[in-house]
Amino acid sequence: MLERVFAGTGAIAAVAASTCCVLPLGVGALGLGSASLSSLTFLAPYQIAFQIVAILALSSGFWMTYGRGRGATLLTKAILWFGAAVLALALTSPWWHGFLV
Repeated sequence: MLERVFAGTGAIAAVAASTCCVLPLGVGALGLGSASLSSLTFLAPYQIAFQIVAILALSSGFWMTYGRGRGATLLTKAILWFGAAVLALALTSPWWHGFLV
């Protein structure tokens, strides 16, 4: 049960950490307008805090799911891996963001 909480918290924090650069690029790549996402710049000062929360929550969720050997649902594992992928994009965006813009 607690691994679901960590998975959800980590995924939400990872999406919040990516609002400045990854989320608008992803929405634009899908062909959707990202003009409304430009208003999310007010979250930029908190980006590092969101990244720290995402790292802690996702690592705790992965540890509870895979490290302790407890059987977690497929949905919990999918949320964990989604959050990890978004967080990886958010953390590495300073290196690859310049190539896309």
